[in-house]
Amino acid sequence: MRAIHWPTHPHLLAALLLHPACSNYLLEQDQSAELSDAGACEGLPEWTPEARLIEDLVRERIDEERRRGGRCGDWTFPPRPPLARSSELDCAAKRHALDMAERAYISPIDPDGYDLGDRLGDVGYRYSLWAETVGAGWSDADAAVDAWLLAPAHCYKLFAAEFEQVGVGVHLIPEPPEPAPDAPPADPDAPAPLPYTSTWTLLLASP
Repeated sequence: MRAIHWPTHPHLLAALLLHPACSNYLLEQDQSAELSDAGACEGLPEWTPEARLIEDLVRERIDEERRRGGRCGDWTFPPRPPLARSSELDCAAKRHALDMAERAYISPIDPDGYDLGDRLGDVGYRYSLWAETVGAGWSDADAAVDAWLLAPAHCYKLFAAEFEQVGVGVHLIPEPPEPAPDAPPADPDAPAPLPYTSTWTLLLASP
């Protein structure tokens, strides 16, 4: 097993893990096209329509780039088939995007040391390989995908033939309310809120 981390931008991080297959599990494409809030997404707050739309546009843009083929640094890729949507990957991505916003960090590894392999296990996704990109601050799908395409390590993952499925999580961070005049002082040990309006997680994997 090997893990590779590519910090290519202050607000853009990635992790890639390759190891022997755990199973031959494959979610049928017609099932993966519909995301259910049950099961893997149980306990998540209601996702806003705006965030869901951005996630859909990210998937559409990635498939559009794959249909054309592309170039990532020294790598050139032929046209690729679209990626199947996986409800498990979507839910793992949403959970991580929300967790980054709530605990004020931007990393593929959370403050407790959990990585994507752990999070995929939590949602019941049996994988043979996976890749993850996390980031913050983008306001729309094109801005995020354009940033990934400009970073060769992230760009490579979008075109890699090894990946069959995709999950996207975009959490839009609401403006904090003005503190009441009689509110108690803030906890000095609490993490400072992120200076961004959004957190993003992109997951690419194969069963």
